[in-house]
Amino acid sequence: MMNTNIDVGKRLDEEIFRVFGTKREAAKQMELSSGSYFNAYTSGKVGIGVVLLKRLQNASIDIGYVKDGVKTIIPDAIQAVANVEAAKCSLEISALKRRIDRASAELADISKELSALIDRNS
Repeated sequence: MMNTNIDVGKRLDEEIFRVFGTKREAAKQMELSSGSYFNAYTSGKVGIGVVLLKRLQNASIDIGYVKDGVKTIIPDAIQAVANVEAAKCSLEISALKRRIDRASAELADISKELSALIDRNS
């Protein structure tokens, strides 16, 4: 079966929806200008080049499926481990953010105290 740009574009559209839900969210996550960036590719007007393929792969798009129509099968156990690790990372990021917020508040308090000391000694 020959993979035309239209076939590839349809599969790209499916994968974007599977991974991100919308082209807008895909563009946001991939640091692209807007969701319309993908339109030329998903409509089949333009073929996907190496640079975009690499970006898609880094964004967890199944490029094997997009290019050839053959889905990459990820065993459920591997996916489950990946989900657990992602959840752990999310919790750790939240904890770090709270620590940063507390440190910022403490620095603001110290700054106020220093300003008060300077004012008293002036």
